[in-house]
Amino acid sequence: VLAIWSVTGAMQNVMWAVNIAYGREESRGFVRRRFVGLAMALFALVAFALVFGLLVLGPQLSHWVGSAVGAKSATQVIWWAAQWPLLIAGLLIAFAGVMYLAPNVKHPRWAFLTIGATVAIAIWLIASALFAFYVSKFGSYNKAWGSLAAVVIMLTWLWLSAVALLLGAEVNAEAERSRELR
Repeated sequence: VLAIWSVTGAMQNVMWAVNIAYGREESRGFVRRRFVGLAMALFALVAFALVFGLLVLGPQLSHWVGSAVGAKSATQVIWWAAQWPLLIAGLLIAFAGVMYLAPNVKHPRWAFLTIGATVAIAIWLIASALFAFYVSKFGSYNKAWGSLAAVVIMLTWLWLSAVALLLGAEVNAEAERSRELR
């Protein structure tokens, strides 16, 4: 219960930041903010599960399935080609859900594909790839500092993810403003 409470509290910080991007004040009640935070946390959990399952566990799973079937290279090629559309579609749903719930605005309807979610995913994929390249090539992590470095690397990646999400929310806010002006 305490973990759920703290996660919904963290999601309230996301709501606060997105409301700043939209230029809105928070008028939702305490209980409603907690429920919205819980729903946003579920969308974030889906995104994390997709990334971890497809990018981290996926190659090992495709190798294992390829060995079991007897076609390692074909299975790995199929997996590599199939993981990216699955990842992008799942991240579109997760990011669009967070961007729909976070701001204190009345949306006409939920949109699976928004320009902000698309921009956020593009920025997130590029930033994650560049950061992974940097960590693998330019870092030297020895036994003494390895655990601390892992925590710092994870926190930096989470910060990059949050920046990508907030930039996408800013793009959505500007698109909303332009629609209102028309």
